[in-house]
Amino acid sequence: MTINEPQNGTIPQNLRDYTVQIRDPETNRIHGTGLAITMNGQIITCAHVIKSILKVHPREAANAEIGVYFPQARGDDRKKFKATVAQCFPSHDDDVVVLQLDAPPPLGPEQLPILGTAEPSAFNPFRSYGYRRLAQYQAGHAHGTILDAVEAPEELTLHAEPVQLESKQINSGMSGAGVLDIERNLVVGLIAQVHKATADGIDQGTGWGVNASVLTIPPLAVALQDAPLPKAAAP
Repeated sequence: MTINEPQNGTIPQNLRDYTVQIRDPETNRIHGTGLAITMNGQIITCAHVIKSILKVHPREAANAEIGVYFPQARGDDRKKFKATVAQCFPSHDDDVVVLQLDAPPPLGPEQLPILGTAEPSAFNPFRSYGYRRLAQYQAGHAHGTILDAVEAPEELTLHAEPVQLESKQINSGMSGAGVLDIERNLVVGLIAQVHKATADGIDQGTGWGVNASVLTIPPLAVALQDAPLPKAAAP
């Protein structure tokens, strides 16, 4: 059995339900990935994704608009939304931001992610899904191992240490994608960076994520849980 197969007739959260594209509203270019987390239209993604669109840090964004696209919306449901920066850290460098949509998302409450802290997930397998381009495909799955926290770069002031990840599928465009611990069935972080290995291949497959625990800190104040989420019965 691989880490991507249901275990004991159960399945974890469906990452694609709540994963969105973060776009430049003028060009529609995809700059990264985000997660819809509330029915009132909150989206989380990496701060550097927003900076790549607006050319300023999110704390300086004022009411500048960001494009958010829901690929999984069905039928006549709206897919294109505009968003603005709702919350980000005023002085810390944790690579995360909360956006606010201009309307409720095209999701049911059962499609929202359940978030948890990353500390109990050390060395557990994970899945992710995000908008990295590969040939003609603009999205892809990823899987690997949540290693553990590592010391932050000296030039950064963080609320929580980065979480090192091991995966061969992390690439540009995955920033902001959820890190789903498939044992605890909780989204415990966001993919933030990947190491671009040199020709010798040393440290290939190394990435880093933002510990979801920082989301609980004001002004973000997003709810998390520690207890594992029971998996749904497989069809």
